[in-house]
Amino acid sequence: MRFKHIFYLLPALLFVSGCQWFDKDRLQPPDSNGDTYYSIKGFLDDQWHFLEGQPIVLLRVATFNGQSDSSFVRLDSTLWKEIRKQFDASDIGETRFLGQYDFSMYQENALNQIVLTYTAKNPDLLTRKLDIGMDNVNHRIQTVYIETRTGNRTYEKNRKLTYIPRQVISIQAFEKSVISKPENMRVAYYFKY
Repeated sequence: MRFKHIFYLLPALLFVSGCQWFDKDRLQPPDSNGDTYYSIKGFLDDQWHFLEGQPIVLLRVATFNGQSDSSFVRLDSTLWKEIRKQFDASDIGETRFLGQYDFSMYQENALNQIVLTYTAKNPDLLTRKLDIGMDNVNHRIQTVYIETRTGNRTYEKNRKLTYIPRQVISIQAFEKSVISKPENMRVAYYFKY
């Protein structure tokens, strides 16, 4: 009779052990003992581990300079790599970024979240801002928001990237140069529609 209960409990324990939890030790800013800032690449690796092989169809809504188009797309490894390319470039989880970002943490009571914010000290860094919102109780990542900027005196490109697990992935780009009109592009992938 007791073995019957263990048989039902084992799959539940295995499922919970595979969930993406935020490491409580990462709530403190990194220091000189080899820690790094939070790795977006590592987070997205974990996300793909759970999404891979599932029959997920996303609603893709693309907007370019005010003109929109939508389609349904299958979330496969090719699409995931295309999306990842945008986020991976903004990763600050390597030791070379230590000391180049200001770290702050605050409680967002309206959303029941703890928000970790990394803000670039140097205006020449690609990633200008990284916000990670996590559940106040279980520290599970609920939102990732990234702002990037590249450019010089004649050209500027700003991106805003948002990842909300199992809800939406959004990539916004704003480009302007002295020789062309400004361009605005947004691609959003919705899990629930």
